[in-house]
Amino acid sequence: MSALLEAEAITPEQIRNHRITYRLVSDLLTMRDPPPAELRELTDQIRV
Repeated sequence: MSALLEAEAITPEQIRNHRITYRLVSDLLTMRDPPPAELRELTDQIRV
């Protein structure tokens, strides 16, 4: 999670438009109940 947030801070356009990131974040959402606030914020930013 911290690596995703760091990458998003450095190159947000790469994170937001990458299909692997989208899939990873989608998978993390299903594995964490409830998802942490950082993950919910990231999903809003990349529109999962």
